[in-house]
Amino acid sequence: MISQQLGLEVSHSHYEGEIYSLRTPGGVTEKAYAYNYWEYRKEFVTTQWVQELVNDFIDDIVRVKRDVLKTIAQEAQIEFFVGMYHYSLPSRP
Repeated sequence: MISQQLGLEVSHSHYEGEIYSLRTPGGVTEKAYAYNYWEYRKEFVTTQWVQELVNDFIDDIVRVKRDVLKTIAQEAQIEFFVGMYHYSLPSRP
């Protein structure tokens, strides 16, 4: 439902009560998720500054879908997270 409301393809999701396996030193344990979860993730390989990417996300998605996000926020907790991973490029000969 959230995917349709936002017009975005979900990157990861699960439903409350859905069973998942957790590997522990003692073996594998099955647990149930305590809540529904929906995640949209956008990955880039770029030299563009992270601030520019965040601004583009806000302009292209958050501002455009503001009313939809407000409606979703009435029934769910919404969190925005920005993460950045840096990978070194291989040495050139």
